[in-house]
Amino acid sequence: MTNPYPTGYAFTVSLPPSDDHRLRQWTDETPGASWDISGGHVTIARFTGSLAPESLVPAFQEVCSEFGSFEAAFTEPMREEYWDKPGLEIVMLVGQEPDDVARVLELRERLLAKFLPMGLNLMEGGEYIPHITLTTGLPPEDAKSLEQAARSLALRFTAHEVVFWSGGETNDPDTPADPPWHVVERLLLL
Repeated sequence: MTNPYPTGYAFTVSLPPSDDHRLRQWTDETPGASWDISGGHVTIARFTGSLAPESLVPAFQEVCSEFGSFEAAFTEPMREEYWDKPGLEIVMLVGQEPDDVARVLELRERLLAKFLPMGLNLMEGGEYIPHITLTTGLPPEDAKSLEQAARSLALRFTAHEVVFWSGGETNDPDTPADPPWHVVERLLLL
């Protein structure tokens, strides 16, 4: 049986292990919060297409080799409607000032410039806002409570790793990906 869904590709910046651990612990102790099984990260861009993921590795390596480690800050809790589930909300940390996420946006632009001409299709759930997800799919009142609880969080870190993921991309967020998502390549930003 062939996969009815296109291949998905995602590029993420990993949180440093100490920040990942701190946010995972906060999530465990905070009602309504959830932590991504893949760990703390900032999604830079998601695409769909039909190219073999391995064929994209040289382009990924080229973009990242020209991009050094960088500072980022996610200090402001924010909530908005969850694009996959109307009536529910997502809660996230975002940058308070444009400079907080400027290098994240620059890396995104470089990845878009490299991969869109290769025939990949950009996936967006609305306007791109660099963020760290604290939970998805909460009713508005619960999301408002979680947003208030997140006011004590402030995350400033040096980004050292970019990860290239691939897997099945579905239109239904409740349907498991086929094939499941996996790491294609991890690169250190020097």
